[in-house]
Amino acid sequence: MEKNILCVAIVILLFFSFGCASVKQNTSGINQLKNQMVNVESILSRQNLLIQQNKSDIEELLDRNDELAIELSRVKEQTAVVRKAAPSPPSQSIGIETTQARSALISDKLRPQPSIRNIQMALRNAGFYIGEIDGKVGPLTRQAVKKFQEANNLTADGIVGRKTWEKLKDYL
Repeated sequence: MEKNILCVAIVILLFFSFGCASVKQNTSGINQLKNQMVNVESILSRQNLLIQQNKSDIEELLDRNDELAIELSRVKEQTAVVRKAAPSPPSQSIGIETTQARSALISDKLRPQPSIRNIQMALRNAGFYIGEIDGKVGPLTRQAVKKFQEANNLTADGIVGRKTWEKLKDYL
């Protein structure tokens, strides 16, 4: 009987010994997998941060591009006005009235242009802009300008030139 109890005790000890080693190996494997998952999550987090930063940089560049396009349009308009109003060659005589009319035209065209914020406020007041008044030309601003131009029978190019601003400034 003592022999049987001893055998049972040995079997139980062997079972627990091998079972514990197996549990230790599994626990070690599980811990390794957890560490790998933490590393993968860290890498994904850094990649998502870089993607967000790139999106922000792209949006800023697009906004700056739009601002420069508007400024280029204004400069072209001003240049055309200055060329039209340039004094005639000395061989031609110009009356005082003609010179005054040209000066008025030049000063009207060279007046400071509206800020993007003023354009956004006027568009909002006119019911065409729902975005934030942030002074940046983004997709909502461009879309609002085009819709305003269409509603006012203007060329819907998304650029606030003289004709568009003449109608839009009434909403400030």
